[in-house]
Amino acid sequence: MTIPSCHPDRRHYARELCRTCYNTWYRKANPARIKIIQRREYQKNKARYMASSLAYYETNREAIIAKVAAWNFANPSRKRQAQLRRDYGLGSDDYRNFLVGQAGRCLVCLRVPKRDLDVDHAHRTGRVRGLICGLCNRGIGNLGDDPRRLRAAAAYVERSI
Repeated sequence: MTIPSCHPDRRHYARELCRTCYNTWYRKANPARIKIIQRREYQKNKARYMASSLAYYETNREAIIAKVAAWNFANPSRKRQAQLRRDYGLGSDDYRNFLVGQAGRCLVCLRVPKRDLDVDHAHRTGRVRGLICGLCNRGIGNLGDDPRRLRAAAAYVERSI
């Protein structure tokens, strides 16, 4: 009987390693194959895996929420990039190009805000119109993206000055 080089007290499996060390070596040597096997196992036992994940989440909910919040705090730009790609289809280069094209200013009030500019988009079509500050974005959104309401609000403000 061959004695494994990793754990002499265990049985030899292959490559002069015990079963645990051999499995570790095999996973590192064949990552693509392991992913295929794991995917197959997941598809066969999807309900069991989902139930197990849900049970783990319910048990460790506070710790998971704290961990996610800490990651989001430590990586704000990555979170923002993911949000821009998901919500508007913009990559970080697209956002930067908009920002440079506008000289870092809001397209409505022409001020340079202290925070990042918001992405303004048409709600009906989803088309990105440009970057505007949070105040202007909320104002346009609260008036329902309706040009008539925006003009009426402007006329009201001009009358009362």
